[in-house]
Amino acid sequence: MHGRIPRLVLAAPLAAVLALALSASRPFAMGGAETPALRSISSRLDGAISTVLIEASEPVAYLTSQPDPLTLFVDLRRPRPEVLDRLARQLRDAPSGGSQLTPFARGVEAALGDAIAEITRAQFAVLDLLVDDPAGAPSQQQQAADLLAAARRRWPLDSELVNLAGYHAKNDYLLEHWDAVQAGRWPARDPRLVDSRDRFFESLGVDPRNPAALNGLANTLLFQREFDAAAFFNRSSIEAARAQGVRYDAAEQDAALIARFVGDQPP
Repeated sequence: MHGRIPRLVLAAPLAAVLALALSASRPFAMGGAETPALRSISSRLDGAISTVLIEASEPVAYLTSQPDPLTLFVDLRRPRPEVLDRLARQLRDAPSGGSQLTPFARGVEAALGDAIAEITRAQFAVLDLLVDDPAGAPSQQQQAADLLAAARRRWPLDSELVNLAGYHAKNDYLLEHWDAVQAGRWPARDPRLVDSRDRFFESLGVDPRNPAALNGLANTLLFQREFDAAAFFNRSSIEAARAQGVRYDAAEQDAALIARFVGDQPP
């Protein structure tokens, strides 16, 4: 994990930071009631088809605001008998306990670590320029793109670079829609958000505990107006930080921002 967690910049006066991490521990208690906690994230590659499974302790609202060809939605309001039979069989065959997060070990050579740090600084600079000098942001974004492309050619399998690709797509979205973001009227449907989300899911499929990937996913979900899902990953990040003995002040501040959309109070 880099020293600085990638952040989300929203409109002034809603400038905010999303520093999200991942947890598989107990749910938060908010208002006397437990809220959902993340249990596991797993991925599977079957030929040309890849799937990502997210398991939570309780159902979490994830609206279909961004349907795309890679996402399958099953409507159980009018199910076919064979669908119900298959669902019942899978539930019967499922393990009685929740899945555990798989331990992840990743070796990072010095050159790769330096490249990740340089790309991260370049991406932060884009966000700073969006606030202070929007006219200078596109050239900085291109510099970040060149650094990322060179690193991915050298280390094509590194999940952290995939994660940074998700941030790059998110920053492309901000550059395109900055005025709308400033006005609080950002569009939820945009191919850049789909690309960003898919990169974060790809990264999480390798390392479910990657805090920067969860941070990026929460960013993207918030822009897609999936506020309940964004709040879920935000709560997971705060709980993970506590479990690791780290205080993520930015993530706790973001909980207040997200609560404005979901109607909760920050933990």
